[in-house]
Amino acid sequence: MKIEPSNLKSFREVNLKGRVTGFKKLDWLTARVPKRGLPLVVVNYSLDGKRQDLGLRLDLGKRVFLDSPDDPELSKAVATAAPEIIRVIGETNAPRRTLRLKRFSRLVSARHGARRI
Repeated sequence: MKIEPSNLKSFREVNLKGRVTGFKKLDWLTARVPKRGLPLVVVNYSLDGKRQDLGLRLDLGKRVFLDSPDDPELSKAVATAAPEIIRVIGETNAPRRTLRLKRFSRLVSARHGARRI
């Protein structure tokens, strides 16, 4: 899936290089995570050192790739990498969620005096 430059602001890029292992001739490069909306991620990869023009769509809810390469061996490697890619994306999201919860907690305590929830 190709992402148009005008839509890049609505995505956050997660670096996967060296963080996701797998098939020898397959290297995971980046994942473009939408800031809002559908739980679909576009994962860019290189095959035999050549960056592929189109990324693979990964459904975070179902934890599976919606696209797969034609090569069955490569397709299996892509499928087994999905949980690891989701784990890396989750690790990069965790600090943001924690910060949002802290801000929310401060906001609630400011509105309701010293009461904490």
